[in-house]
Amino acid sequence: MSSVRRRPLREIAPAILALLLSFSAAVYLWDTGRSNAERQVRERFETQVKQIAFLILRRFELYAYSLYGTQGLFAADADGVDAGEWEAFTRTEDLRRRYPGLTAVRYAETADGKIWIVKYADPTTLAGSAPPPRALDALDRAAAEGRPAASRPVLEDGDQAISLVLPVYAAATETGAAPKGFVEAALRLRELLQATFLGVGMSPDLRLRIHDGPPDPVNLVYDTHAGKATEPLGERFTAVIPMEVAGRPWTLEFAALNAYFPAAERRLPLFYLAGGMLIGILFSGIVWALSTSRSKAVAFAERMTEDLTREIAERRLADERLQKVVVDLERRNREQSLLGELGELLQSASRPEEAYPIIGRFAAELFPGTKGTLHLMNSSRSLVENVTQWGDALRAERVFGPEDCWALKRGRMHASTPGDAEPVCRHLGTNPPENGYLCVPMMAHGEGLGILYVELLPAALRRDVPPPRPEIAVAVAEQSALALANLRLREALRNQSIRDKVTGLFNRHYMEESLERELARVTRGKEPLGILLLDIDYFKKFNDLYGHDVGDELLSAVGKFLSGRFRGSDIPCRFGGEEFVVILPGATVAEATVIAEAVRAGATSVKVHAGDRIEGVTFSIGVSAFPEHGTAAETLLKSADMALYQAKHDGRDRVRIGQPVV
Repeated sequence: MSSVRRRPLREIAPAILALLLSFSAAVYLWDTGRSNAERQVRERFETQVKQIAFLILRRFELYAYSLYGTQGLFAADADGVDAGEWEAFTRTEDLRRRYPGLTAVRYAETADGKIWIVKYADPTTLAGSAPPPRALDALDRAAAEGRPAASRPVLEDGDQAISLVLPVYAAATETGAAPKGFVEAALRLRELLQATFLGVGMSPDLRLRIHDGPPDPVNLVYDTHAGKATEPLGERFTAVIPMEVAGRPWTLEFAALNAYFPAAERRLPLFYLAGGMLIGILFSGIVWALSTSRSKAVAFAERMTEDLTREIAERRLADERLQKVVVDLERRNREQSLLGELGELLQSASRPEEAYPIIGRFAAELFPGTKGTLHLMNSSRSLVENVTQWGDALRAERVFGPEDCWALKRGRMHASTPGDAEPVCRHLGTNPPENGYLCVPMMAHGEGLGILYVELLPAALRRDVPPPRPEIAVAVAEQSALALANLRLREALRNQSIRDKVTGLFNRHYMEESLERELARVTRGKEPLGILLLDIDYFKKFNDLYGHDVGDELLSAVGKFLSGRFRGSDIPCRFGGEEFVVILPGATVAEATVIAEAVRAGATSVKVHAGDRIEGVTFSIGVSAFPEHGTAAETLLKSADMALYQAKHDGRDRVRIGQPVV
């Protein structure tokens, strides 16, 4: 009867140890693979969520910006806009085609502040009707905040409808008063959002729910998977982002569905585990079989060492690739954050000159390892001028013609890299950049404003910084162009409201505001202030003799004369008719009198053609000063008016000083 031979422990111990080590390595590979897969999916989820939220907010900002152009049409013309001007405006802007989801643009007016009627609309079939109630609800907030306001979404024809509203005042300075009308952009939410998602390539396995207010079923206005059965991936793959859309608090709820994490990627770590265990069993069997042969065991150990070394190298390479992906995701998140901050600061700027350094600073942060400029067209559109720059001295000309830049001529980005066949822009001279450059046209409302020029530094100076992404350069150019166009529009509207059309000087309303402001300032600083009240001698007789057109030419010539006679701090204004007021901050009675005499003597240079004759003018001027002749605007003007009357009584073409007014 035979018996089973018991093997000594030293023969089976290596096999058992090999099995345990192999199983431990398999479990480690499974856990590491699962963690890396989940981390990559989580980073992809967070990046896409931030991009979608940013694009939704930017989309509404662009639509709100478009209202300023429509508002400017009605605010700039105090006599009203006729149907022909409205038709030309809507045909040129073509807002419904350029802005997806925009179904109608309306302008409504009220006669009594209670009943509103749509006066103009695109499409025109809506004219003559009452504006939707949701628009009137948003009007109160828009008038109170002085900016575009969104209405609460209302269900219409199976889709959520929203109105963006901006009040229109009788003059640009009347924001505190009741509006004479308002412009409205009617939007369909589903079409607007679908156009937004095209720009980011939103995953069909990412669910987005939008609430008008806090997350609640009654506040739900949009759901990408409405009516569909969904299975969320888990709480780690959800996000809630609050935001303000044109004054309304919205909440975005994101949830990744099961399919967002592909089954193949989830099963891959299990394959690692099963394969590792199988290899461990085979390995332990081989070790056990070879345990009796030392030479074979040593050779096998050497081969296993080589395999392990190779596996470690491959693992290190995989980790390096993963690190590059993480760095790229961090870079994209930083770019999106900087673009959002740039948009907020540009909205807060009050003049184009305030926006230039902001754009330059953010360009330096968004495009590290570069230098560049922002060039804008002048008012006559004949030259392109450098308004700001970042980095060292540039090759680009500070001033050049629009025809010298390929980006402006073609209306799209022009990129040149070393060794390519692309033509080089002439504004770079005969020595173009050796490392390549980008010229991005700045377009707003279908019109070119200038270019964003980005030049790459040599590789040794970039310190492994990757070159700028063209899509970010395009985004900066678009955002900056739209902001600058709206700032220019606001500045033009303000100038129309404070300037006299005939003379180009400040009008009476601005004079009264400025005089009150300057009096408050000099009172605090205990400084003097002078007032000149000028009158064109015999203007009524001149006007009756030669007609109003020639009279207006004379007023215009006087306006140009006065504009060039005073300091930058002085404020020349048309007071009314042929009378003019000049505010002289810091001027005493004696200094104001000297200035008045110089103006009176210089009046001989003012000439105007009247028929076949050349006529000149003379001035009678009254002078008053703070605090000698009064401490209030009314008393100072009255003192100067009495002095002007005395100058006329004494024979005109002379200067007289006023007396204190009680």
